[in-house]
Amino acid sequence: MEQGEAVGGIVPLVQGRMVRSERYKYCLYDTLKNREEFFDLKNDPGETKNLAGEKSMRSLLVKHRAYLKEFAMTYKDFYAIMMLEYLKNR
Repeated sequence: MEQGEAVGGIVPLVQGRMVRSERYKYCLYDTLKNREEFFDLKNDPGETKNLAGEKSMRSLLVKHRAYLKEFAMTYKDFYAIMMLEYLKNR
């Protein structure tokens, strides 16, 4: 099965990628109002507070973007690379 393929005959409308470190989880989506989500899994295991817009979390967010880019480059996930490039233009 390829990412983005139909599941049970239904094609997903939103594509996303996710990476996590020991403490944090970073999600990136191709559409949606909030394209990025960043969660502190230690302090918020239920993932209720999106920290992507918090200035105090900026360096950690950028680090997790780099983790996703490294993964995408390694596995030739060009869609993830494209989504990350979009963020540069914002």
